[in-house]
Amino acid sequence: MDGTVAPLRAILDTMKKVFPAGNAYLVVDEAHATGLYGPGGRGMVAQLGLEDCVLARLHTFGKALAASGGACLYKLI
Repeated sequence: MDGTVAPLRAILDTMKKVFPAGNAYLVVDEAHATGLYGPGGRGMVAQLGLEDCVLARLHTFGKALAASGGACLYKLI
């Protein structure tokens, strides 16, 4: 939240060295990057071109997209 960015390339390089068999996976929380970084606001992983190297990216809709989790929108009849 203070503008720092995780060194994703260095993390992935370290993972490759420590786990040469490829039995480690990276999950990146992009909650504060959604809408700000990368093509179309897809986050830092997309900006750095690391989409094929990351198992999962978390984009929470309650922050950058101003949505509310758990809200149910429907019309009562």
